[in-house]
Amino acid sequence: MIKKMYLFLIIPLFVYSISSCTRELNLTKEEKAYLKATDSIKVGLYPYYPPYQFINEQGKIDGIFVDYLKLIENKLGYTFKKVHYMDWSELIQDTRTGQLDVILEIQSTKEKENYLTFFPPIFSSEHVLVTHKDKKEKFLKNYLDKKFILPKEYASTEILLQKYPKLSITTVSNDLKCLELLNEGTYDAYIGPKALVYYLLTNKKLTNLRIRSRVNLKYEPGIATSKRDPKIKEILEKVINSISREERDEVMNNWLFTSVLPLYEQPKFWLYLSLLSILVLSLIAATNRYLKYQIRKNVKELRIAKEKAEQSDRLKSNFIQNISHEIRTPMNSIIGFSELLSDENIKKEEINLYTSTIIKNGENLISIIDSIIEISKLQSKSETVRPVATSLREIIDEIEGLYRTKIEAKEVDFIINCNPDKELIPIVIDKIKVHIILCKLLDNAYKFTDKGFIKVIAVLADKSITMIIKDTGIGISNEYIELIFNDFERLEKDISQNLGGLGLGLAIARMNTLLIGGTLTVQSNLDIGSTFTLTFPYKPITNK
Repeated sequence: MIKKMYLFLIIPLFVYSISSCTRELNLTKEEKAYLKATDSIKVGLYPYYPPYQFINEQGKIDGIFVDYLKLIENKLGYTFKKVHYMDWSELIQDTRTGQLDVILEIQSTKEKENYLTFFPPIFSSEHVLVTHKDKKEKFLKNYLDKKFILPKEYASTEILLQKYPKLSITTVSNDLKCLELLNEGTYDAYIGPKALVYYLLTNKKLTNLRIRSRVNLKYEPGIATSKRDPKIKEILEKVINSISREERDEVMNNWLFTSVLPLYEQPKFWLYLSLLSILVLSLIAATNRYLKYQIRKNVKELRIAKEKAEQSDRLKSNFIQNISHEIRTPMNSIIGFSELLSDENIKKEEINLYTSTIIKNGENLISIIDSIIEISKLQSKSETVRPVATSLREIIDEIEGLYRTKIEAKEVDFIINCNPDKELIPIVIDKIKVHIILCKLLDNAYKFTDKGFIKVIAVLADKSITMIIKDTGIGISNEYIELIFNDFERLEKDISQNLGGLGLGLAIARMNTLLIGGTLTVQSNLDIGSTFTLTFPYKPITNK
């Protein structure tokens, strides 16, 4: 217990005392979109290599690399699909055939580099020679003519065969089986990582075995990715590079120092420190950690504020550009056709055509000005709710009168679906705001739907009214669906930039929805259509 406490205090102090620089994780938009669209990146786990990976007493996979994977997931904000393998050879085969994207723990070899990309090792651990306690020989050179038992497909096995081609080796699925067979006296020797050997000898009661000597062989495991998908390699490379030495050592210390190293390894460790020095080191470490936390927190808040300010500037710039264009277009038409009306030789048919065009562009200009005034009121929070008595039938009749003719003129079906038994029930609601919301949603559907149908569905429940606007228009791609309710947002990469508009309609609809205590959501598929769902409180008139 004392040793654990000391290591907990000393190791962080050492880590803090050296220059440990944490680099930020800066994923590109394409990489973020890739992670969002890919929910099944498979990571192979082989939990038979304690303390690196193993199944704990609660039946869950635990260990150094499992904690390291959690650190990566936290930094990415992404959860990998973890695949549990009971056979290492099967894991390697699935990697070769492209059924597995990432191996959590593996050591690099020339043969595996043909189909895997290896990241730098997380740590290095020396190998030791293990024999039956009855054996007297101490060094590897004394066992070159003996029978070895080693794990199948392991890097250490490949390296030993390269160094000693004539070595007599039998392979089994994992290290525990190797040591169990060695414990029974079936084989003469085994070679494996020191930390793993200590753990298994201590916890599995393999009392007939002894560690004889160190071997000039290192276990240097790390993460590897399949070469099948370079995008996964790029993302993992960034997140691994962003892990600081402090974060990595924290994972290592939780296992290698407190769980594996025995007390007799450093018998004079505590003789050099006093209780006072321990308390001082503890305070320094805690203070340093707190300060770094505050710095990271402040930097994060500043970065978020900077991004919001930049986005606001961008949207305002786009709005100024859009409004100058949108106002100039109808004004040019009004002025141009007004000048044509002054021609003395103009025909009556042309007068009617020019007048109709002037009226249409005038109405368009008024609509633009109304939208600017409306969004300005909403943003300044000067707009208030004015409930009146009405009914669903009254609201739907007004909407139908405004839109049926012009929608069907595009040869698009206009369908209204509601419950006739409930649509006449008197309700209390801000009718003007509901009318504005539905008009903005129908304007959006009309604008982007050239075939199929536009449907209005009204559902009156016990405590809420739901109105659904469904269309078979061009739809919205997933990467833009969260932006459509933003002020002045117009999807520049979408077809909408060719159809005009200030990008205020859906923002006005959303703000008015919030004012009446409702919610507005959207589901959409590109080239299939969109469904906007408006829900607001149902307040019936009980006393006529």
